[in-house]
Amino acid sequence: MQVLKVQLLLRPECRSPNGLNGAVAAATALGLKVTGTGRATISAEIDSVRFNELFGAAVTPVAARGRGAADFGAPAGFIAEDDRGLRMPAELETLVSNVSVEPPHTRMH
Repeated sequence: MQVLKVQLLLRPECRSPNGLNGAVAAATALGLKVTGTGRATISAEIDSVRFNELFGAAVTPVAARGRGAADFGAPAGFIAEDDRGLRMPAELETLVSNVSVEPPHTRMH
C-alpha cells in the first residue's frame, strides 16, 4: 500500500476553530489520517487506492534524487497526475477549496 501525504486548503469562511473541526471530522470520516492542522490547512495521509476513489486521480511515484550542485537531493514520493482536476467529495465541498498531493521536498544546503 502506498501512503500519500496530502494538503487540504480550507475555504475562507471555514478558517475558524469550528470550521477547522468540521473539516477535520469530514476528512477523518472519509478515511484520511489527519497529521496536522493550521489556521487554513489540514495535512493528512491516505492510501493511493482510497485517494483515487475519493478524488478521481491516479498518482505517479517519483524516485529519490541524489545530491546536486545546489541542493542535497530529494526523497522519493508521489505526484498527482492532475492536481488541478481533482474531484472534490461532496462531504468536503463546502469546507475545502483545494486538495493537493505533497510533492517530495528538495533538501537545501
